[in-house]
Amino acid sequence: MTTRRRAARPAGPTGEASAEPISVSLGRTEARSKPEPTVADTRRPGNTRGVMRAAAVLAVVLIAALGVGLALMGRAQHRDDLRAARDQRFVDTAVQAVTNMMTYSPDSIDKNVDQFVNSTSGPLRGTFNPDNTANLKALYHQTGTSSEVVIKKASLESIDEVSKKASILISARVTLTNADSGVNEPSKSYRMRMIVAEDQQGTMTAYDLRWPDGQS
Repeated sequence: MTTRRRAARPAGPTGEASAEPISVSLGRTEARSKPEPTVADTRRPGNTRGVMRAAAVLAVVLIAALGVGLALMGRAQHRDDLRAARDQRFVDTAVQAVTNMMTYSPDSIDKNVDQFVNSTSGPLRGTFNPDNTANLKALYHQTGTSSEVVIKKASLESIDEVSKKASILISARVTLTNADSGVNEPSKSYRMRMIVAEDQQGTMTAYDLRWPDGQS
């Protein structure tokens, strides 16, 4: 007895083509770094108008400060100028007093002596009272000489602001000339300390005459 075999087929619906096997190639994947999260710019937009206004205010302040500084410097310079002018007046007063005291001629003795006496005050004025002034004029007339003084140096030594008096050091050279012969006598040098006083009105006078050692 012949045995018939049945043809075997793959399981599945009849009449459909058998599915071909699919080969999938899995490539090597590289790990990608996660992008960093973006941070939003939280800064406020610049206030240009406010900055310009602040700069303008600062410029005004600086200009005002500069103006005040210049004004203060001007005032300080003015005070220095006034002080220097006052110091020079003290010196000039002393120089003029010595010049009037030591300069005369036979024709101008009375005038020169009066000019000197009128420029004095205090102890020096007391020394040249009317009697002494008259005697001095008579002495000059008797000598028959003329006198010329040259101020070699005059400098401010000190000022006492309480008493309003200044001490002036003066170096002078005096030359006497015989009025009859016209012959000059040897010149003599003198050093003295003249005290000049200033009153409340600002008038300055020769107050006292002392030698450099302080003796009257």
